[in-house]
Amino acid sequence: MQARKTAVAAVVAMMAFACVSEAQDKPGWLRRAFCHLTWQETIAVVETPKEICSAVRHNVSYLEDMGDEQQSGLETWEKGTGDCEDFAAAVVDLSKRKGFEAAMYVFRIKESGIAHAVAVGRHDGKMWLSSNGWYRQIDSWDNAREFVAREMGWRSRQIIVEAMHPQDEASMVARN
Repeated sequence: MQARKTAVAAVVAMMAFACVSEAQDKPGWLRRAFCHLTWQETIAVVETPKEICSAVRHNVSYLEDMGDEQQSGLETWEKGTGDCEDFAAAVVDLSKRKGFEAAMYVFRIKESGIAHAVAVGRHDGKMWLSSNGWYRQIDSWDNAREFVAREMGWRSRQIIVEAMHPQDEASMVARN
């Protein structure tokens, strides 16, 4: 029994050391598995939009803000909390830093103030969507609208999709 306690204590000590050690350009598996990586470390280790979404989902907690105070992706990451726009900003910013096409879109109910922001992108010829850090491959804007409607409990025919930044909309929509 004492040997087991000693082994557990050694593992806990290794994890603690990995998390308090200096940030690294490309952190090892122990730091990646058990620690909150810095923004730069995350950029170094993620390879796909799916991995980016997973990193955001595991490192940012949902916290609704009062109003629409959007943070940058880096601010969201450092704060560790945000709402849908902040999650989308983190996914979009990380995606762009890795050279992937991504933009933030707002899905809203017609004639209503109710809305939900997501990240939408393309990778290897396929469209994907991230809602609060969750990754989903989609094959069309109609599919994206249906997914968000299901997630939010809305009727898909009531939803309008708008780009947060109009210049992003032209490139993304033109190729679908």
